Amino acid sequence: MLNVVDGREELAAELELAPEALSEAVRDAIGQLLVHPDFGNALPGLIPDPGRSDVVLARLRKIGGME
Repeated sequence: MLNVVDGREELAAELELAPEALSEAVRDAIGQLLVHPDFGNALPGLIPDPGRSDVVLARLRKIGGME
């Protein structure tokens, strides 16, 4: 999931157009990641280019409704 978020800048806009059940499921899953106290520290090790962790985190916050 993190690689998809990293590689698809338009994902947040696509999820806005997706069926509500899908958007809600993705938003909930990402929200659970974002509130985990260790997620921010672990994120750079979970994506291929750790230098993009700020970009990925910003996209996750947008998708998760936490921007």
